[in-house]
Amino acid sequence: MGPAVYGRRVVWQDLVAGEGSADWDIRMADVNDFAQPVVYAVSDLIGVDEQNPAIHGNTVVWQEKGGDNFDIYGADMTHPRAPAVFAVAAFEFDQRHPSIYRNTVVWEDNFFGDWDLVAADIWLRDRPASFPVVLLEKDQQGGALCGETIIWEDNFFGDWDIYAGRVSDQNEVREFAITSNEADQRAPDVSGHIVVWQDNRSGNWDIFGHNLVTRRTFQITDDPSDQVRPAISGNIVVWQDRRRGAWNVYMAVLDGPEVAGCALPPRGDLNHDCRVGFADFAILASSWLDCALEPARVCN
Repeated sequence: MGPAVYGRRVVWQDLVAGEGSADWDIRMADVNDFAQPVVYAVSDLIGVDEQNPAIHGNTVVWQEKGGDNFDIYGADMTHPRAPAVFAVAAFEFDQRHPSIYRNTVVWEDNFFGDWDLVAADIWLRDRPASFPVVLLEKDQQGGALCGETIIWEDNFFGDWDIYAGRVSDQNEVREFAITSNEADQRAPDVSGHIVVWQDNRSGNWDIFGHNLVTRRTFQITDDPSDQVRPAISGNIVVWQDRRRGAWNVYMAVLDGPEVAGCALPPRGDLNHDCRVGFADFAILASSWLDCALEPARVCN
């Protein structure tokens, strides 16, 4: 159960039973030959539960419970018959539900008594460099990564909202709201500059999206039944849909202005929305005649 995929590699958690006991392990399949997938053991420690795997490139990460709490571990699967396992976050309390993009891993952490989001740069496998994403009160969870963007669901204000942060500077993750509607917004996913989530502002769960470039929110489904658990890759969105009574899987292709991107921002675009307007002028005016030359006396 709990599959994840990158390219032609699929990972999942696998319940292995033997000698009167059972525990969860992590498996990976290479499906280059669809007729004969080649299965490898990523981590199969006896008596240890390994769950919730995620994969990007040659790296698999998962949560692991060998004692009283969950930790985050990873494995370099460049040579799949000899996984190079390493610790990402083996701290006190629980670390769970990892997500990975290239060398960045993000997870939920309850070190301070509620769920926060913490990340790590794992470029040096033997010395992962952890840094906080968001440590606010209440719960921040369900983190997902794409490029320098981390998104999550947040109940700081008493209902669930969708927030995002930029990790271009690990010393100061810039946080901003995607949607803070009074209803609940949950289960976010991100691909490129498009964020999707499930939203019950109409009394049932619908799928919504948001363009990080144009900063516009749009509705993807409006059927009166429930649509939940969206996932996005490129301009394709999939979700669970109950419009026929039982749960089915539906898909939408986003090909209109909702997915407009910005390959080359115009000169003067200071707020990064691919337009030059009064908002950019306000940013410029706020720093009018500022001088950062060194030594400072040359600014006079």
